[in-house]
Amino acid sequence: MNDSVKLKVLVIDDDRMAQKIFSKQLGSLNHSYDLADTAEDGYELLKENCYHAILLNVTLPKMDGVELTKLIRSSDEIRNKEIPIVCISNTDDQGSIDKFLEVGMNFFLGKDYDINLLDDVLNRYNLCDR
Repeated sequence: MNDSVKLKVLVIDDDRMAQKIFSKQLGSLNHSYDLADTAEDGYELLKENCYHAILLNVTLPKMDGVELTKLIRSSDEIRNKEIPIVCISNTDDQGSIDKFLEVGMNFFLGKDYDINLLDDVLNRYNLCDR
């Protein structure tokens, strides 16, 4: 594996344990990352930084992942409105998954995903300059 940083990822999840898991996995894949506890904090980070992708928990306090995705896709404050959004959720309901994709999320990962699948998904979405 190359020792250089591959991608810059924004993780938006209010679960501290999930953040630790994402941090460990992204670090082991040589991806850099920023963490946000809320959709609002994540939105502020997006306005200030360029990321290759977002890992987004759908269930967040106040503004949820669906609302945030709609805001990102319609906002003039975000440099890259087409940033890939990878939805992370415990649901296995196909109707919910379809809804996530319809609002503009690009990919769905269940909480029990394989780290190699995460790496593959992130590497196929590389829209910002590194």
